[in-house]
Amino acid sequence: MKKIFYHKDTAYVIVREIPLSAVDPLTYGITQSKYGLSAEQVAMQIVKMWKNDNHCDHVLRKNGKYLLCRTIEEAQIIE
Repeated sequence: MKKIFYHKDTAYVIVREIPLSAVDPLTYGITQSKYGLSAEQVAMQIVKMWKNDNHCDHVLRKNGKYLLCRTIEEAQIIE
């Protein structure tokens, strides 16, 4: 069963939970960025790659984890 998370009146299906430690640049052997990015910026690039690989459209951070999510669209009534 998939988990549903509500944030600011929007519902999301949680596709994957990733601990914050999994996006530490040192985990991937990145000790410095050749583009002059900070460690936080490199970590955000890693999160973006995880998001894209899991076909998600939103990332939330809660309880020491990144939540890779897909937005649940509201139903449209067609008459």
